[in-house]
Amino acid sequence: LYAKDKGLTGIKAILIYPMNALANSQYQELAIKLEGSGLKIGLYTGDTEEEGGAALSAYKEIFGADAVPKDCEIIDRTQLRRSPPDILITNYAQLELMLTRQVDMDLFAEGRKENLQYLVLDEIHTYSGKQGADVAFLIRRLKQKTNTKGRLLCIGTSATMVSDKADDKSN
Repeated sequence: LYAKDKGLTGIKAILIYPMNALANSQYQELAIKLEGSGLKIGLYTGDTEEEGGAALSAYKEIFGADAVPKDCEIIDRTQLRRSPPDILITNYAQLELMLTRQVDMDLFAEGRKENLQYLVLDEIHTYSGKQGADVAFLIRRLKQKTNTKGRLLCIGTSATMVSDKADDKSN
């Protein structure tokens, strides 16, 4: 995110991971890098608790008994809704729920929903067939909900490289 984006409220980037284990790992790495930056990050999966002590217990269960949330982290659903982070990490199933549940409407409230600029789908090669069609529909719904059609930058990432043997000149 650019420095100028710090003044905007609400979610500016959504990072989608196909599995909670990947989301948790990447969340932890980003939280370390964002500490002291002024930017906020939140993890919203099925494991994210509503508030308070339950959220802290879940956080420690995921990241270790000695783990302490950094100044950049929002670790409970209530706070995520009240004050959405700059960067939201989730999975596609949870994003689907966020877009449809009444309780999550504040995540994409008027006056801040248009501030969404980036959508990153990790392990893009896993979204094929029916799942790929579902994710494509989800992206269209997200753009509609946030009024970002034509300007939301969608990025696909993958650490997996596939080589077609017929095109592989090294054989």
